[in-house]
Amino acid sequence: MAALVWLTRRLEAARGCLFVWAPVLLGSGIGIYFRLPVEPSPVVFAALAALAIITNTPLPCETTVQ
Repeated sequence: MAALVWLTRRLEAARGCLFVWAPVLLGSGIGIYFRLPVEPSPVVFAALAALAIITNTPLPCETTVQ
């Protein structure tokens, strides 16, 4: 749990600089996918999508229109 808190704080501190890492992470994900011996089941994709939706937090620079 402490590692998750540490990682969250580090990511929040570097929020403005994370965009440059997007191509690296995308390429890594593609590489990992193609290195898998079998294609993951749809349950894995659904679980990853649910995790992405649950952990989605708005950026602090986003404003709501009233």
